[in-house]
Amino acid sequence: MIVNTDWNLSTESLKFFGKVTATVAHELNNTIGIINENAGLMEDLGLMAKQGHPADIDKWISICKKISEQVKNSHETISSLNRFAHCTDEEKKTVNPEILLNLVLNLLKRPLAQIEVSAEVLPAEEPIEIYIRHFLFLKLMGECLLYAADNADQNKKIIISINSDAKRLGIKFSGVNKTKSNFHSNTIEEVLKILDAKITQEEGKICLLFFLDKHDSENN
Repeated sequence: MIVNTDWNLSTESLKFFGKVTATVAHELNNTIGIINENAGLMEDLGLMAKQGHPADIDKWISICKKISEQVKNSHETISSLNRFAHCTDEEKKTVNPEILLNLVLNLLKRPLAQIEVSAEVLPAEEPIEIYIRHFLFLKLMGECLLYAADNADQNKKIIISINSDAKRLGIKFSGVNKTKSNFHSNTIEEVLKILDAKITQEEGKICLLFFLDKHDSENN
């Protein structure tokens, strides 16, 4: 296979960017809907109080807390989307894979919730930094997460773990139904070649191994 080094600008990458953006837009739209609904309830309580009904202060406070929680969720979602948008600023960048994996979880929490699957990134034993194509790494992790979630076992929870040595970075998605087909496509294979990585599917796990120097720098 001929590897396209400009793959991060290709149609497939744009599709992934669009998929994530649309997912986040739906999440924000739902949040706005909840805020609007609760604002309406507050207005109703105010009108009832104005008409002489006893003011239900406890309910008012409860509604205010719900609105505050949704505003906080919106800020977190927008922050994640902003970080994702800037991942295309540089072709390669020194990044912390654990932070990127948590970013992927935040960006894709809606499709996971729709199929009632949860996901968790286990903290690495020590801080890890790698010099890699930022956007393609995010895309690969996102595709792996969605596949793992679609094929989750009976526990309906995907556990993501990270390990590394001087030259390799390993990432495992555990909790995958072993009876499902292997995770493979020409698109994924091309990304793996560009990132110098390989992927295998063991019993209940999707395993990725990146052959790189995690101490690499932009100057190399």
